[in-house]
Amino acid sequence: MFKEYLKVTREELLGRLQRPLVLLDACITYLSTLRKRYQAFPVITWLHFTNLIRDEVNPLASDSHCQSLIHQLQLIGEVVYLRDETAEIDYVVITPEWLGTHIMGTLLSADFLAQCRESGCYSPDDFTSIFPEIAEPTDLTNILATLH
Repeated sequence: MFKEYLKVTREELLGRLQRPLVLLDACITYLSTLRKRYQAFPVITWLHFTNLIRDEVNPLASDSHCQSLIHQLQLIGEVVYLRDETAEIDYVVITPEWLGTHIMGTLLSADFLAQCRESGCYSPDDFTSIFPEIAEPTDLTNILATLH
């Protein structure tokens, strides 16, 4: 009886999920190339992401396809989509571990918190010494601001 319940529940859940796009498989493969290309700062704008998908994966991908694609990629943990309402610039983090483990892990670590400023406010220049691999610290502050 319990097995039957699980089977029915599973089928209901699967029925509510979006069907994966054919584009999804090609994009997952392409993401490994992007991750190598943007290794130091694996964040690109939404516009750049859609242009890359059209230029290097499928020239027929519409805006609707790209929106479905980013939703599916985020659901399976391949990317993080960040919407910046104030600047109206959306970002795609193509290596979620970088944001979660490297950036947030460093900023929330006991070592960092023991040395943090009393005000808790930081400038882009402060991030230069913390994350020297990031060429433009202002980009990082923009990303962190979208997480508010």
